[in-house]
Amino acid sequence: MGKLVRANVDRRSFVGGMSALLALVAAGCKPRAESMLRSENGADQPNASGGRRISVSTTEASDKETVNQYLAVYALAVRLMLVNEKGVNGALNLGVDKWNAPVKKTSIWGSLATIHENFCPHGNWFFLPWHRAYVLAFENLCRDIVLKAHSQDPAFLAANGVSPEAAQSFALPYWDWSSANSGTLPDAFLAANSSLAWKARGMTKQKIGRSICDAPEIQKILATDDFFSFASGPAKGIRASSAQGLLESVPHNNIHMWIGGDMGDMRSPQDPIFWFHHCNVDRLWAEWSAARVAKGEDAALPPKTSKSRFGTFTSDEWLNASLGDFWDLSGKPVKSKVADVQKTTVLGYTYDTLPGGRGPAGGGKPGVPEPRERPPETGVIALAAIDLVISANDVQVTLPVTEAMKNIYDHIVNKNGGVRLHIRNIIPNPAIPKDTTLAFDWIFHNGKSVPISTVAFFGMDHAGHDGHGGDTGMNFVLDLSQIVRENRDVIDNAFKTGVTKTLIRARISQMSSPAQPVDNNQPVLRDHPARKATFELEEITEH
Repeated sequence: MGKLVRANVDRRSFVGGMSALLALVAAGCKPRAESMLRSENGADQPNASGGRRISVSTTEASDKETVNQYLAVYALAVRLMLVNEKGVNGALNLGVDKWNAPVKKTSIWGSLATIHENFCPHGNWFFLPWHRAYVLAFENLCRDIVLKAHSQDPAFLAANGVSPEAAQSFALPYWDWSSANSGTLPDAFLAANSSLAWKARGMTKQKIGRSICDAPEIQKILATDDFFSFASGPAKGIRASSAQGLLESVPHNNIHMWIGGDMGDMRSPQDPIFWFHHCNVDRLWAEWSAARVAKGEDAALPPKTSKSRFGTFTSDEWLNASLGDFWDLSGKPVKSKVADVQKTTVLGYTYDTLPGGRGPAGGGKPGVPEPRERPPETGVIALAAIDLVISANDVQVTLPVTEAMKNIYDHIVNKNGGVRLHIRNIIPNPAIPKDTTLAFDWIFHNGKSVPISTVAFFGMDHAGHDGHGGDTGMNFVLDLSQIVRENRDVIDNAFKTGVTKTLIRARISQMSSPAQPVDNNQPVLRDHPARKATFELEEITEH
C-alpha cells in the first residue's frame, strides 16, 4: 500500500478523488474522515521545490517574490473552489458539476469545511496529526486545481497573474502570528475584491493580544517537554474526550477566536486564513519534534505507558491509530495512521525555520523508531472538585497542600519528574463574547502571582457534545513543572512554614475591545448541575 506524501506535480485528472471526498459529505457522519491525499510508492520523492513552506511575512528578499507568487496561486485556487456548477467564467470545465453532485450546489470550498466540522479531532492527541494530513491534502488540491485549469486554457494562469512554475511548485505559506512583523492579518487577506478577503470576520487590521501568542509565549510552549501538555491528552477514539494541550488551547484557540466570524467555529476552513494558521500550528509541532528528536529519537512521542482517569494508554496505540480513510486522486482509498505523518520530510515538505529549510526537503526515512522503555506514569492525584461559575471578577480556587503534592515537588526537583494541572468540565456560557479568554495564575503563599496560561474557548459551541470532545465540556492540561523549578525557593519556604493551601486564580479577559464586552453580571461558565469543574494534578514520572 502506498504512503501519503506531498503530490508530485503532473496533470492527472483528480475528479475521482474529489468525488470520493464529496461522497463523505453526502453520507453524513460516518466514522471515517476522507480526503484527497495522494498515494505514492517507492522512495521519498518530494517536488523539485522541496515542498518548502515559507512565512507569509518573510523578510528574506529571496523569498518575498516566491511568497507573492504563492499567494497569487492560492487566491486563484480559492476562487476556483468557490465556483459551483457554472464552471469558471463560463469557459473552463473543471468537473465541478460532478464534484458537487452528491451535495447539490455545495462548493468544494464548503465541502472542505464540512469535513472539518464533522470529523476533526480537538482536545486530544489526534489533533496535530489529523490536521497535518488535512492541510497537506488541501495543499495538493490547491496545486492540482490550478494546474487543471491551466491544462484546459494555457492562457488562464497568465490572465490571473500566475506563472506555471509557481503553480507547479506551490506550497502553502504559513502565518507566524508570533513574529513582530505579523501581529495582524496579512495584507493579502484584506485586499479588496480578493477571494482571500473573507467577509465573515470579527477582526481585520487590529493587533493580536500580544501576550497571548507573542514570541516569549510561543517559546515557553516549545520548551514544554511533556508530550500531553504540549500536544493534548490521550484518548481511545479520534474524537473522544481528553484535554487540550498548550499548543492547541493557547495560540491555536486564541487566534481562531480573535479573528472570529467563520474562524470562531468548526466551519473555520471557510475563511482562507484558516489554512495559513494551521500551517503555522503544524510548523510549531515540527519544530518541537525536531528539538526532541535531537535528544533521542523517541523523545517526540508520548510516554510508552501512561494512566489517566480515561484509562491506560500506550505510545503504540497513538502511532497505530487510523486517521481515517484518505483518498488518492484516482479515488482509491489509502489507509493512513498517525505513524505515517510523524516526519514532514517523509511527507515531502519542510519549513524555512527547520534545519535544511533553506533548500529542498530532506529525505527522511519512513517509519517511527520504537520508543525506549519508560516507567509507567502514576495515576491521578485529585486535589479539588468544585462547582465553578466564573463571572468577570477574578475567582481563586483553593487547593490543599498535601503529602502527595510534596512528593510530586520532590520528584520534580530531584528526579527529573514533572506535574500537569488538569482543568476539566469547563462549559462556556454561549452568551459570552467569543473572544473571551480564561487566564490561570498560581498564587503562592507570599502573594507572588505567576502566570500559568491563557486559554480560549474555540469549539465552545461543541463543548459537551458527544462526538466532538465527548460529553464533559472543555478540558485543559497545563504543565507546571517549569514554574515549580523556577520558584523552588518560594515553595521550599511554604513547606517549611507549614502552609496548608495554595491558590489557582482564574481571570477573565478579552483579546480586544469589541462592541460586545464581557458583562460583569453574566457568568462566563454555565452552571451545570451534573458536572463539576475539577482541578487535578498528575505526576509525570519522566519529564
